[in-house]
Amino acid sequence: MALGSTGNAVIELLLFHASSVSAYASLLQWQVLSVYILLIPMVWFVYVQLGTARRWLAGTISLIWTIALASPVPENLAGRLEIAPKSYSGVAYTWPQ
Repeated sequence: MALGSTGNAVIELLLFHASSVSAYASLLQWQVLSVYILLIPMVWFVYVQLGTARRWLAGTISLIWTIALASPVPENLAGRLEIAPKSYSGVAYTWPQ
C-alpha cells in the first residue's frame, strides 16, 4: 500500500506539470495502476483482519478494478483536445480549445 501511495503522490505531482493533453492522459493511466496497488490490498486487509467485509464484495471490487486495469483505453481520446495557455489578471491558466 505504501508503494501505491507513493506512486499516486508522484503522479499527482507530474500531472500538475503536464504540458500536453496526451501526457496528461498517459499519466492518468499510470495513476489507475497506483490506485489499484493501493486499493486491492486495503480491501483484502479489511476482509481478512477486521472481518467486517463480505467476501463477495471484496471479490467484486477486485474483479471490477482488474477488468478496468486490463481494458485498453482508446488512444484517439487524448488526441481530440488541444490546450493553450491564457492569462487572466496576470495569472497563467491552461484552457482546452
